[in-house]
Amino acid sequence: MSRPITPLLAFDIGTRKVAGVVAEPSGRGLKVLAARVLEHPDRAMLDGQIHKMEAVATVVAQIKAELEEITGLSFTEAAVAAAGRALLTEFSVQTRRFPYPTVITHDEIRDLELSAARAAQSSVRASGNQKELHCVGFSPVRYFLDHEVLDSLEGHCGREISVEMLTTFLPRQVVNSLMTVLRRAGLTARTLTLEPIAAMEATIPADMRRMNLALVDVGAGTSDIAITREGSVCAYAMVTQAGDEITENLCDHYLLDFVEAERIKRSLGTAGKESLEFITIFGQRHSLLAEEILQTLLPAIRKLAKEIADSIRSLNASVPRAIIMVGGGSATPRLGVLLAEELGLEPRRVGIRGPETILDLENTTGVLGGIEGVTPLGIALTSLRGQGLRFINAEVNGQSVQMLGLTSLPTVFDALLSAGCELKSLHARPGEAKTYTLAGKLMTLPGTVGVPGWITVNGSPGNLDTSLGSGTKVELIEARHGENAVLLPEMIPRPSGPVGCFINDQQYDLELVLIHHGQPAEEGKMLPDRAELEWISKHTLAELAPELNTGCQAKGEFTVRINGQVRSFQEKGVTIKANDYVVDANYRPHANDRIEWRNQNSTGICLQELIEELPQSRCITVVVNGETRILDAGGGRILIDGRPAARDDYVPKNSDIVIEHTKEHLPILSWVLEGLNLNSPAEAGPIKMKVDGKEAGFTTPLQDGAQVEISFG
Repeated sequence: MSRPITPLLAFDIGTRKVAGVVAEPSGRGLKVLAARVLEHPDRAMLDGQIHKMEAVATVVAQIKAELEEITGLSFTEAAVAAAGRALLTEFSVQTRRFPYPTVITHDEIRDLELSAARAAQSSVRASGNQKELHCVGFSPVRYFLDHEVLDSLEGHCGREISVEMLTTFLPRQVVNSLMTVLRRAGLTARTLTLEPIAAMEATIPADMRRMNLALVDVGAGTSDIAITREGSVCAYAMVTQAGDEITENLCDHYLLDFVEAERIKRSLGTAGKESLEFITIFGQRHSLLAEEILQTLLPAIRKLAKEIADSIRSLNASVPRAIIMVGGGSATPRLGVLLAEELGLEPRRVGIRGPETILDLENTTGVLGGIEGVTPLGIALTSLRGQGLRFINAEVNGQSVQMLGLTSLPTVFDALLSAGCELKSLHARPGEAKTYTLAGKLMTLPGTVGVPGWITVNGSPGNLDTSLGSGTKVELIEARHGENAVLLPEMIPRPSGPVGCFINDQQYDLELVLIHHGQPAEEGKMLPDRAELEWISKHTLAELAPELNTGCQAKGEFTVRINGQVRSFQEKGVTIKANDYVVDANYRPHANDRIEWRNQNSTGICLQELIEELPQSRCITVVVNGETRILDAGGGRILIDGRPAARDDYVPKNSDIVIEHTKEHLPILSWVLEGLNLNSPAEAGPIKMKVDGKEAGFTTPLQDGAQVEISFG
C-alpha cells in the first residue's frame, strides 16, 4: 500500500514581496496546488534582512490563511530559504612552511584549508561583523607548492604550501529571524535552504552542475550570485545593485514616481518599436519610443552588468562556462547581452531560465509562471527532495557547538572550525637539532620526534572527514612536541682503537682529551650549538719527548729584513714539524700525526718559523696542442734575496725577504701563445683557437685541465 502524498507549504520571503506556494511531488518535479503573492505594506525588510518582525509575520500569516482556504488543508510547518544577500563570502590566503622538503598528505591539506577558513572568519569579524556565524561552505580557488600553482597538492614534495580560498558564512541572526517569523505565523520550519540553492535546484539539472556555471538572481534590491563547480555550489556573493537601480534611474530622468517607473521598465522588454505613455509627478503626460527610453537607461544597465561581472571574476578566478539569470530583474532589457560583453562570453552563453525548465512541473494557478517564480518553486522542490540545511549540535573537548550542513552532514572539520580549534595542535613538532664540528667534519645530533595528536569521535578513532550526528562528542588530543637535542661532551664519539702519533718515526700512544675553543670540555656540561670540537693529546710534545725541552731553548738572536723592515728572532736549537707544518714543543698531537724534529740548520731558520701566514701561490695545468703547460694563477709569492722560495726553505741570517700578495685569477688563452711553436704557411688562413672543443678568443679564461687547440686555416 503506497503512502499518501502530503502537500507542503513553502515561502519565499523577499525584500518587496512574499510568495507562498502549496505543492506536492509530481514525477521528477512538482505539482502546484495553490500560490499567492503579496507585497509588504511598508518597508518591513531591507536588502533581504527582516527589520519589522511583526509586519513580515502578518503577511506570512495572511498568505498561509488564504492558501489553507483555497486547498482546504491545514499547515503547521513550512519550507523557507535564507536570502543569498545575507551570505558573507570572504577571500583568504594561508601558507604553511616546512623545515625541509616534505611529502604533502591529505591531512596537511585539510589543516591548511581549516587555517584559511579560520582566517576568513577572523577577517569577517575584524571588519565589524561581530555576529555569530555559520560556515555554510568553502572552496579552494588555487593551491601553491613552492610558489607554483597546482591543481592538487597531495603527494607532491616541497617546503612551502599555500591555498587561496573562498569561505561563505551565514549570520545566525538571519536564521533566527526566519524562525521567529514562522513561529509568529503559527508555523515551524520544515526545511531551511539558501535562495541560490533553491533557484539552482529549479533551473539547473544535477548533471549540468558539474560544469563551472554562475547563477545570478537579479532581484529588486540586490543581485545574488552563486558559482557551481564539480556538482556543488562552491561560492556566493551579493552585488548591492539590481532592478531598483534601473527603476530609480527612470524616476530621476523623467520625474516619475516609483510605481510608474516600474511599470515603464517592465514594458520595455515587450514594447518593441512602439511608444510608451507615462505621467510625470507633475501630472504631465508624455509618449516616447521604447528604444529612446532604453537608450537613456543603457549606462545604468551597463554599470549593473559590470558590477555583476566583476563579482563573478573575483569568486571564480576565471570566466565560467555560462551565466544563468533568474529573478524579476533579469528581464531588464540588454542586461544579458551587456553581461556577456563584460565577461568576454558569447551572448548565447548568457540566458534566462524560468520555471518552465523544471521537469514535470504542473502549475495551472496562473501565479508564479514568470521568472520571479523560480525561487519559491525551487524552495518547494528542495524541500520535497529532502534537501536543505541541517542543524547539528555536538561537543568539541566539552565545548558545545552548533553546525549547519549544506548538502551533507557536518564533519569533524566543521566542528573544529566552529569551536575555534587549530589543527596544528595535531602535528608533533620535532625537537631542534644541535650541530657541531669534529675534526673539521660537520655532525648533527637530532632532537626527538615527538608524538602526534589524534581525534576521537564518541571514543573511537576519527579524522577530519568523519561525519557527525547530533550529540556527537569530539575529542582533540594535542600532540606532544619533541625535545630539543642536548649536546654533552660524553656524547661525542672518540676515535676507535688504540690512538697514537709518530715522532721521528717512533710510535707514541696518546691519551686524548676533547677540546672546545682551546679548553678541555667539562664532562656533564652542555655544549652550545655549532660547537667546534677536536680530540687531541692530553700531553704536549715536550711532555711526550722531554729531550725537546733542551733543543727548543734559544741559542741567540737572528736578524732579517722583511719587506724592508728589520726583524729580530730567537734562534732555536731544533725545528719541529707536524705534518710538514712548523710547531713548537707545546703542540698537542692529534691521532696519526707524523711529527719530525731535527737540529736547526746552522745556515739559518726555517721560513715557517719567521712568518706565520705565508702567501700560497696557485698554479693550473692545461694541455696545448697535446703539450702540458703549467700557468700561474696568482695568490702571491716569497723572494729570499731576490730568489723565489718555498715555505720549508731555510733563511740565512741578514737575508732580505720580500712577500708579495696577489689576487687569484684565471689565466687567459693569449698567455699560452708565448713560446708556442706555430709555423704558419704563407697561404694559411687566420688563426683558429678552441678551448675544450668550443670556439675561443684571446681573452677566453682557462680552467684547470683545459684542452687547448691552436691552428691555422
